[in-house]
Amino acid sequence: MTTHNFGKVTVDAKKSLNCPRCGKRVRRSKQFWQTVNPFNTRADGLMKTAHDIVPELIFEAEQWRKEPEYCTGCAEQLSLEEAGNG
Repeated sequence: MTTHNFGKVTVDAKKSLNCPRCGKRVRRSKQFWQTVNPFNTRADGLMKTAHDIVPELIFEAEQWRKEPEYCTGCAEQLSLEEAGNG
């Protein structure tokens, strides 16, 4: 068996906002990543380079930053409410 290790391209993102339910301050961080490998290709079929991947990761991070985040207490309460209605 052969193992291949491919290079990893990462973008770290952080956001700090108020919980839309209770107003408590919420901070989150997330790492977005892709590997540089022969199976990660562009639309024209060529292998993506780190220069191709970084803008995609930045776009993903920006989309994630726009999503609302609930504080731990409100998130638990929402999941309990959803479980009760399911």
